[in-house]
Amino acid sequence: KHSTQFNCEMRPQHLSRIPFILFRSGTSRGFLIQKSEVPLNLSIDECVLRMMGSGQTQMVGGFGGNSSVTSKACVISIPSKSSTSLPNDIDICYHFRQCGTKNFQIDNSHGDCGNMIASIAPYAIHKNLVSPNINGPTTTIKVYS
Repeated sequence: KHSTQFNCEMRPQHLSRIPFILFRSGTSRGFLIQKSEVPLNLSIDECVLRMMGSGQTQMVGGFGGNSSVTSKACVISIPSKSSTSLPNDIDICYHFRQCGTKNFQIDNSHGDCGNMIASIAPYAIHKNLVSPNINGPTTTIKVYS
């Protein structure tokens, strides 16, 4: 006879659909989400940590790879035109999150990730947050962190 046990503590309290894109950027891997798509009942950090699977032994409940180089996230937003704390010509704001692998916490000691910042412009174009330059070979996107 086989018995199956379900650990109620592991059951998700609330499931949500959150659009994201998983990028490999340089030697790093992480997902990008828009701040506006984070469910209102979660803080941004809690949402990112849950999506990553932080705090689980091998991060099998999320997209993290049980390593700091595969447990990164970027939260993207369009700057408010009424903001006085940002330069006027910023196209995209992003906040880097280094997710804990063993602990359910954000490691803020890293600042930004140069590898992941390279994924911001392609993400912004793909999600139609900025328009590509159709008259030339390059598009300039000003990113603020």
